[in-house]
Amino acid sequence: VYCSYFVSGYFGRYFNCRVGLPSVYSNQGTSGLLGSADNDALNDWMTPDGTLVPIPDSYSSRRGSPALNYCCQNWCIREEVNSLFSYYEDDFSSFNGCDECLTNTDPDIDLNTAPEDVQALCGADEACLIDGILAGVQEAQAQLDEQALLA
Repeated sequence: VYCSYFVSGYFGRYFNCRVGLPSVYSNQGTSGLLGSADNDALNDWMTPDGTLVPIPDSYSSRRGSPALNYCCQNWCIREEVNSLFSYYEDDFSSFNGCDECLTNTDPDIDLNTAPEDVQALCGADEACLIDGILAGVQEAQAQLDEQALLA
């Protein structure tokens, strides 16, 4: 796992992570927020105790609010004792956004509404397009820069 911490003037603080799981863990019952390691996308949404959560039928209905609500309801860390992170400059409360997460009323984003300069910069990169639509081309560029650091 490689994670970088990023501060955005528009979005606040967030982590951008890349996770790689060695193939030895495939089909070994490994599961969590990122799904199960069995190449079956139909069982990737689950609660921490392994109970399957219904997955929306279409790809577009699995993005935005449905995905955010799934993560907030099932995986948001509410107590520091349950966090795997160490907090150096800030404390846990600076990162715990569970209450805000569950009350998020942002509309789903139509990627086709991205301004031309954002489309030209981002291409098909959804994270870049979303940041560009919500906050402009500078935040879209920041997203790409952050992804490059993780590559």
